[in-house]
Amino acid sequence: IEKELLDSNVPLSFTLHENTIDAVCSKSLAAQFCPKETYEKYTTLIINRLFLAYYEQKLNTVEAYPNWLNSFLLLLKSPKYLRKPVSELVKLVPYSYSQLSKLFKQYTGKTLVAYLNELKLIRAKELLRNTAYTVMDIAVELNYESVSSLNHNFKRFTGLTPTEFRKSASVF
Repeated sequence: IEKELLDSNVPLSFTLHENTIDAVCSKSLAAQFCPKETYEKYTTLIINRLFLAYYEQKLNTVEAYPNWLNSFLLLLKSPKYLRKPVSELVKLVPYSYSQLSKLFKQYTGKTLVAYLNELKLIRAKELLRNTAYTVMDIAVELNYESVSSLNHNFKRFTGLTPTEFRKSASVF
């Protein structure tokens, strides 16, 4: 959880798809009658799902950025551009790598590489939820150096391995 969220008095605000709300409610109700370990597992999954939904929405919210940056951010969210190395992405803007890095961090609060990693992991979650792609297929699709690199980053981002995430996503 980001430090400013912890220090802020502003309540979390975001929307969820109706299917997600229905699934969370039904799992919450069903979990009440389960053994304590199962109840704790479902509660953890529900809280994790809510925070991930909030975080994804926050990441996808366009702030008051300059037009070139808004256009660049929209391109980065395209699966086609998630496969490209940073050196190719830099060519899409009229700045050198160092200038872009500085401006990107100034406006978004994140490095370009960190932002791209988050987008890749969000895309990996979509692929795990909605396709039968193997973890290896997803690693190749998102231009990871190896499956273990994807596994490591995914676990750091979500707290779960891709396989665990796919199983927990099917619960909802």
